[in-house]
Amino acid sequence: MFCTIVGLTVLSQIMIHNAIDNLEADGRLINLAGRQRMLSQAIMKNSLLASTNSLAQRDEQRQELTKVHRALKSGSDTLGLNKLPLDFSEDYLKVDQKFQLFMNALTQYEAAPTSENLDQTAEQQLDFLRQMNDFVFAYEDYNREKLMEFKKLELFLAIFAMLILFAELFFIFIPAINTLQKQNKKLELALFNQSHNIRHPITNIQLSLNLLRAKSMTAEDQELIDQALAESKVLDQQIRENNEHLSKAPTLR
Repeated sequence: MFCTIVGLTVLSQIMIHNAIDNLEADGRLINLAGRQRMLSQAIMKNSLLASTNSLAQRDEQRQELTKVHRALKSGSDTLGLNKLPLDFSEDYLKVDQKFQLFMNALTQYEAAPTSENLDQTAEQQLDFLRQMNDFVFAYEDYNREKLMEFKKLELFLAIFAMLILFAELFFIFIPAINTLQKQNKKLELALFNQSHNIRHPITNIQLSLNLLRAKSMTAEDQELIDQALAESKVLDQQIRENNEHLSKAPTLR
């Protein structure tokens, strides 16, 4: 069970890091897609101004618009963009169609800057802008749904880990506590036996030796009895000390 919890923890961390990476990539995609809308508007503005500086800016903006468009379409390691999911790859084809129409109209206007071509370019730019808006809003909804799914999965893993902890409590810790309590009862019984069943015969021996000591006997016998009494007192004291030490040991009730 411990290995399961460790595995779930590692899996959760991996999922969190992957989710963070995906969210960062999705954030970059949404920001760049939003910038595409701004660039398309800036291109139209500079086309209307038609000054040398504005036209130079328009060319730079057009190059950037095209670069980011290709990155959004196919993914880009340089810009940190992942390849679009299949559903959104198909949706982005609609954006690509509007983009190509806008670029063609802009190229035609650059070749022949008439009011008719300008109106056509502006119309295509608005179509591209609307399609890009639809794509961005749809991707934001998809990103929110993906985040909610990740949160649900993370919650499931957390609940599953808690269930495993409770299982460990009921199937490992509680039986271990019960075993320790049984061992404590055996220890208490051993203390009782040592205090009464062992010390009682020692007390009888001491009484018998005292009775013998009161009778007349040789000096040698008297010395043996005194030695036996002294040893029995030492043994009794050791038993008392052991009982006192064991009785003070912490136990589970």
